[in-house]
Amino acid sequence: MPGKSILPKNRPSRGTCVQIAAATAISVLALSAVLSTARAQTATQSQPQGTPLPTVPIEPPAAQSKQTPPAVRQAAPAPKVAPRPAVKRAQVQAQPGRRPAQTVNAPPAPPVVAEVPPPPALALGTYNPALDLRDLALPAGTALTTGGPVQGYRALSAMSSTKTATPIEQVPQSIQVLPRSLLDDQKPVTVTEAIQNASNAQGVNSLNIGNTDLQPIRIRGFGVEQWLDGVPVPYNTGDRDALANVERIEVLKGPSAILYGGGTGAPVGGAVNIVSKLPTNRAFGEFGVTFGSHAFVRPYFDVNQPLTSNGTMLFRVTGEYTNADSFVDVLHSERYAINPTLTDKTNTTLTIQARASRWEQQAYPGLPAVGTVAGNFRIDRSMFAGDPGIMPSYTEVRGVTVTLDHKLDSIWSVNIKGRVTKSEFDQNSQGPSTAAPDLTMFGPSVWSLLNTELFQSQNEFMINPNVQAKFDVGPTRNTVLVGGDYSRVTDKGFMNTDLAAGFVDLVTVFGAEPVDARVVRDRNRITGAGVAAGLDFGLTIVAERRDAEYAKGLQLLAEYHPQPPFDAGTPNGAGPETTAMMQSMFTEFLVNARRIGEAAMRKS
Repeated sequence: MPGKSILPKNRPSRGTCVQIAAATAISVLALSAVLSTARAQTATQSQPQGTPLPTVPIEPPAAQSKQTPPAVRQAAPAPKVAPRPAVKRAQVQAQPGRRPAQTVNAPPAPPVVAEVPPPPALALGTYNPALDLRDLALPAGTALTTGGPVQGYRALSAMSSTKTATPIEQVPQSIQVLPRSLLDDQKPVTVTEAIQNASNAQGVNSLNIGNTDLQPIRIRGFGVEQWLDGVPVPYNTGDRDALANVERIEVLKGPSAILYGGGTGAPVGGAVNIVSKLPTNRAFGEFGVTFGSHAFVRPYFDVNQPLTSNGTMLFRVTGEYTNADSFVDVLHSERYAINPTLTDKTNTTLTIQARASRWEQQAYPGLPAVGTVAGNFRIDRSMFAGDPGIMPSYTEVRGVTVTLDHKLDSIWSVNIKGRVTKSEFDQNSQGPSTAAPDLTMFGPSVWSLLNTELFQSQNEFMINPNVQAKFDVGPTRNTVLVGGDYSRVTDKGFMNTDLAAGFVDLVTVFGAEPVDARVVRDRNRITGAGVAAGLDFGLTIVAERRDAEYAKGLQLLAEYHPQPPFDAGTPNGAGPETTAMMQSMFTEFLVNARRIGEAAMRKS
């Protein structure tokens, strides 16, 4: 398991340290003054007293002169405070040779003003629609995050289902929210790992790069889209597994095309919405490094800093870099993602989010079915079935998202989100073109190789304005959302394919010994290979598990009695002349196949 070391997140900034030092100095001076006053009073009491003053008569309250106290502005609402005892006015009789005593009135006590906490929507320093919840009583221990309130690992609200801040218990649809508190404790290193917390959800294989599938994630067996802050992401380019800027992951199950029609639309399976981190009015910084197997290293950081003293300008930047090998030979990946965010809340809350991300890795061709789950031989699962010197593939994205949030009054609010993105990917792949060996005249484990280059570039512009009204009508509480969605994506690219790239022998170059048989017993395994070997394999299994007579009966029932016109299915059966003729046609390809296989063996 990868380990992680994290520096303290709530480290005070330099400005905070100066304030702490000033407050400490003032406290020391105040304490010194109190001690000096106490010593002076003690010394005065110990000295000889002069002529004692006569007893001071205290006038009853009724005899005291009535004075109108000064008007004091009361803060509203003010908590109830226990009444203070009345201060009685004292008058001292004049003594011979002494000045008459003055009447002293005690100053009125200052009013106690209770600090009224801001509403949840403004608690983090700026208006946040995800916290604009009027129908939710926050239980004890609830933490307010930029994605919504969270109690422990349980998110109390979500935006993905209705595009409004709605308590999850009121959402008439299946939705699972993975808050940051869960991700921090579990320590997943990719979004794909985090998504596995949701039931019936399957993320993208981390070995696939430059995937052209518009719905690569699966929920309940159906393809779904991955969104970013409620907006579809074409092809999901760049480092799609970056976690440093993720505040929460909302997994929405089922169709939602009424609210989400952008991009390719909302598939029937649902969507996975990645909610980004936003700036807050509290300064903090975090840095950490994750280490793991296969030379995995992932440094990351998260810095939040208010830019103005009144908290009207907030800034936050997150980033991460990943460098790792793989259990598959040859594969080496480098990924990075950086996400600066600026929020201005002088009047309307304006949030500008920039994104730059890139992922580079050799395209993984996979392994064929024969040799892994079928066939009479087995291929090493860590083998890279292609040229080890292949050019790496890459996918990258650059974009800016601008969001305007404005609360007009207690009923109406406006949200406008716009995004401009440029992305591209270039996939260079080489690997077996069929599931079974297609050039058995050179050996039972020889495949032809297929070269493919797929390049695509996209430019996207989208805008999504929404107007929301929250109001009561009689006993009902209502939320109305009216909005529009416009998106324009220009996509250009090309695909080059070479069907005669060469050959590769996935078995003999690694020292394996293929057997010239349709069904092979190897220790506790029984495997079959060939176009029609499935029936032979099935009859062998029946004879093994039941008995031979019963297997013969099944063969008779199927009238299985193959009689090919030629016995040329193997080099021995075809004869030396036919075999030599076919080998001469593909001599160059066979040399390339052995070169690739030997190079892969040296790499491993």
